[in-house]
Amino acid sequence: MSYVTGLIQQTELYMFKWFKKEKQVVLISNSGKEFILDSEIPNKIGRGQSAHVFVDDDLGVSRQNSVVTFDKKMNMYYIQDTDSKHGTYLNGEQISEKKELKSGDIIGIGKYTKFTFGIR
Repeated sequence: MSYVTGLIQQTELYMFKWFKKEKQVVLISNSGKEFILDSEIPNKIGRGQSAHVFVDDDLGVSRQNSVVTFDKKMNMYYIQDTDSKHGTYLNGEQISEKKELKSGDIIGIGKYTKFTFGIR
């Protein structure tokens, strides 16, 4: 590898790191409220005060309805119901085990609360 080629590759790498933005993973509620998810912790969704995604306008949502987690090894987000009364739905289907989330997926909880999962 020539000096010029090596210099160009180093410059490209530096520019990539410089312009690379940290991706935000969000849940956007059907009312337009956005919740930024944290890849380091389980993101609880519910009516309980300890919920990271706090839902206070749907009494059909359990205190700890569901949880979104990030698997670093697989580099994927997952959602799981936490034995809630009304269940958790992914793209209209009730889930009973951990399911992978993809950008654009619709999460339904409670009687009428919906979230769109997104990565930006």
